[in-house]
Amino acid sequence: MRIRLFGMPTDAGAGIHSKNIFEVINRIADESIKVEFYSKYDLEALGGALASSEPSDINIFMFYTAGVARLYQGKKLFWYAFESTRPMLATSILMDEFDLILSPSRWGKDCLMNHGVPSNRVEVVPEGVNPWIYHPYLMPGDYDRRMNQLPNALGNENAQRLIAVPLRNIDFTKSKGWLEVESAFGGFGLYKGAAYRHARYSGHDNNQEICEHVILHKAMRSEQSRLYINPEFILS
Repeated sequence: MRIRLFGMPTDAGAGIHSKNIFEVINRIADESIKVEFYSKYDLEALGGALASSEPSDINIFMFYTAGVARLYQGKKLFWYAFESTRPMLATSILMDEFDLILSPSRWGKDCLMNHGVPSNRVEVVPEGVNPWIYHPYLMPGDYDRRMNQLPNALGNENAQRLIAVPLRNIDFTKSKGWLEVESAFGGFGLYKGAAYRHARYSGHDNNQEICEHVILHKAMRSEQSRLYINPEFILS
């Protein structure tokens, strides 16, 4: 799989986010994922990227130039930040040129939805978070639910890779102190008895298959319990 990020190598605004997102993707990618960066200002490189474009590509655009995204093959994602309740770009343009919109806030997603962008075409990826901890397709929520949504935008194989690779490469030891989480599993868990007095394991929610740990931990948190990962107690 090849991820191509089209950004701006500047030291302000979207340029900073371009470089940081590229660096993070590069650091969590394994040998099955190739990551490339193309500057908005390097027309020769952009031409080469267009000539070598493939249907399996995932293209992330950090800027908008009318009609450019549709020239490229593969899936197109657009990082879209704005400061008014009415987004500048028309919904028809967003839906026609991009498969998925990345909003830096829940407020931004709500604004887009209020102007006709379907909920499943917008994902919130906050700015300024720790990329080794936050993963937009797993937090908050449930893995199985997300896997039902992602293939619509990225294709099933790409969806599985984008979830599995970062999880394998997260270094929890970079966290200072215990890391509070909504849900965690796959290791050794210790619970206080009172914390799960009214909670239960269940692999289904409203007739939909889900991860049983997620619903257990949701019930525990609803009783004011808190869950943590201890970075000094990682089994593998």
